[in-house]
Amino acid sequence: MRRIPVIAANNRDSRSRAGKPRPVVRAAAFIVREGAVLLVRQKKGDATYWLLPGGRVNHGETLVQAVVRELREELCLEVAVRTPPLGLAENIPPHASSGRHGITVVFAADITGEDQPRPGDPAVREYRWITADELPGLTVHPPIHDLLGEWLRHLSGESRMDPPPFRYAGPRWAD
Repeated sequence: MRRIPVIAANNRDSRSRAGKPRPVVRAAAFIVREGAVLLVRQKKGDATYWLLPGGRVNHGETLVQAVVRELREELCLEVAVRTPPLGLAENIPPHASSGRHGITVVFAADITGEDQPRPGDPAVREYRWITADELPGLTVHPPIHDLLGEWLRHLSGESRMDPPPFRYAGPRWAD
């Protein structure tokens, strides 16, 4: 009789049977206001970077539920998430032994409650509405400046309610 491995039902089991770290799935919101996208600045160690608000998907939680929860936790915002997702980016370290492999699924979202973000998570050092012209000068994780600019142009224009085509960013890495 063949044994079927039991997988732990919690998020703490972040290693495969071979002892290697598993990829982390992150759900993020792409929110546009007056031609700018909402980004948050975080600092980990000596690194400071910008990213779309969102975070790790918990066990038993859908991607959409994760976006709603994370925006509430990070920025005290209530949002409606649009489906299907805008795209997916993989953050894969160049050397398998270093860094963390992350998979980010990006959804367009609309603020439904109070529309002024307020940091609610100590990891969020700052938030800003960023225009397409400002994106190239920022350190963004994962490095998806091109997709952010493309989505911003699409969702700021006349077709803002029509989802742009799904984009797979492929493996990207930023130190």
